Amino acid sequence: MLASLASVSLLASCGKDDGGKGGNDNGENDVQWITDNFLNVAYNDESGLVLSYSDAIDLGKVVTVTACDDETLTLTLGGINLEDFGLGAIATPGVFPGEKSSTVTVGYTRVGDVLEIGTEVKEGAYAFTLTGTLAKGSYVIDIKNVTVAANAAFAGMKLNLVNYVEGEGSVDASTPVEEVDALYPFHLVWNPSDATINIDLGFGVPVPMAVVNILRMAMVMPIIEIDEQNSISPMQALQSILRSVSFRADGNVVAELSDNPDVCVESPLNIVQYKLLNDHQVAVYLNPSMIEAAASAASVKSEEDVMNKVIVALAGVVAHYAPMLADGVVLEYAVYDNGVISVYLGGEFFAPLLSAVAQLLGDEEIMALLTEMIASDESMADMAGLIGGILAQLPELLGNCEGLEVGLNFTPAL
Repeated sequence: MLASLASVSLLASCGKDDGGKGGNDNGENDVQWITDNFLNVAYNDESGLVLSYSDAIDLGKVVTVTACDDETLTLTLGGINLEDFGLGAIATPGVFPGEKSSTVTVGYTRVGDVLEIGTEVKEGAYAFTLTGTLAKGSYVIDIKNVTVAANAAFAGMKLNLVNYVEGEGSVDASTPVEEVDALYPFHLVWNPSDATINIDLGFGVPVPMAVVNILRMAMVMPIIEIDEQNSISPMQALQSILRSVSFRADGNVVAELSDNPDVCVESPLNIVQYKLLNDHQVAVYLNPSMIEAAASAASVKSEEDVMNKVIVALAGVVAHYAPMLADGVVLEYAVYDNGVISVYLGGEFFAPLLSAVAQLLGDEEIMALLTEMIASDESMADMAGLIGGILAQLPELLGNCEGLEVGLNFTPAL
């Protein structure tokens, strides 16, 4: 009710006669003209909005004039709503990192049927300039000189991926995490650390191996095929593509990428942004409208009721993670005494996913389907027995998992 009263008062304020103030050369009242043509009309990519942030286009945003007077306009800037997940409207990130919706008051000048706008905002370390032109069917807004990142931890820094050197150092399940992270570009932790899984190595008796060691082995095994003769490990693939990550003062996360030692390119702006939350957490915001992704669904013959079980389980997982588009994905980070900075997804992030997978793998019909798929794949047929033995242990293992951490390790660039 209060919101409704405020809206009525706002419209009355914007539409009132200003006694001749704000009129154009023809004597037409600017406030009334703005009210009639712009007030509460949302502009997005499809309806004529062209918004740039730090000199780069920023898609998936919506801008609305929500108030006006003789000299200023109030703009509300936010992210569009997606409805492609079967979950209703899902909010996406706003224009500024950590702000689902931002309100900015700008001065304006009317030139014919166009409003020229501009303002400069500076509040401590938070600063930006906003300029643009508003016309019916066309909003052009440029946000520059942005500083939104706080001076804490790695904000404003360029971080190089930890470089793995084969044969340098040795680790086991009991090696302290900070020592492991100083050697590898990836951060992997499984709690409890003494959790094991029995692996049949062909000696007649299954050998118990620490889960964390299995995960580390998977990262360094050459399982990615390059051609018929050559394969590389996930870690080698990571190191060959990702060189560094910069956490810029404007809130952008920019990766330096390369598949050629002599050529490096930077990832586009406004795809990933961040906001430091405290001394051990940072929120990361992904802009789905800036990410060009193509997905292909594999068709697998199965009983309808089996697939329904999978769909129900995954729908719950999607419902949990979808709000993170706007709320941000919370990452943990640790700054070690040895200078290494580890950034990773923690146990709270993975808990719903692990629970759903444990539920699915505990279903006999789903396990039978997986076993059949593995046996029918020529590249995996020889390992069907080994993989099947591991799959059978996963429901209990996942159910007892107290926390999984997955991330990357960096060192500050000099």
